[in-house]
Amino acid sequence: MQVNISIKSILKGHSEGIYCLSKGFDRNILFSGSADKFVGAWEIDTGVFKQPVAKVNDAIYALHYHDPLNNLFIGTRSGNLYLVDTNGGLALRNIAFHQKPIFDIAINTDKNELYLLSGDGSFSVWNLSDLELKNTSN
Repeated sequence: MQVNISIKSILKGHSEGIYCLSKGFDRNILFSGSADKFVGAWEIDTGVFKQPVAKVNDAIYALHYHDPLNNLFIGTRSGNLYLVDTNGGLALRNIAFHQKPIFDIAINTDKNELYLLSGDGSFSVWNLSDLELKNTSN
């Protein structure tokens, strides 16, 4: 089976490398996280930069958009997790738990859990409602 791939658009707006992407609040929005420490929102159909969503204190390595609340989880190089309201870019929470970068963020809505995978070798499980730590592999 042959797959043909071609460039539709190039996202221009970050001043440093883009490390992660996440779907947005509708099918035409894409969030990007970068070494320049900000999250941008893009229109997928046009590739046009729509708006900055959030600015954090370190390079962004992981993003996960949580639809029901219109919130974005941001994992950074320093191991911090930020929860941001995408409507206004307001930082709702900042959790410093992991000692090294957060490389992946996932949500299991059936269990009401948030999962973080870190470069410190650990996997942590958080209650999605109050962001309290439930379990860790360390």
